[in-house]
Amino acid sequence: MKASASPAGALTDDRNRAAAILATIQVERASIDGERRKVEADLGPVKYLATLLGAGDQDVMRWFILVVALLLDPAAVLLLLAAASARR
Repeated sequence: MKASASPAGALTDDRNRAAAILATIQVERASIDGERRKVEADLGPVKYLATLLGAGDQDVMRWFILVVALLLDPAAVLLLLAAASARR
């Protein structure tokens, strides 16, 4: 009787370990999916503008940053333009 209980016990232990590993992986996946959704939500307006204008995401992001800088801090834009002209 002990001989038949041992393999069943080992199988149960293996199954429990696999279930614990699966639960850990599922929690990690849920966390990663949540982060992905946050990033997509942050980039959603940029992707929408890029589609609307027919431009790439990176180009729209650069223009968006430039417009925000123009609106919020004109001195920063002047410094950027001075730095760009000094490089040339």
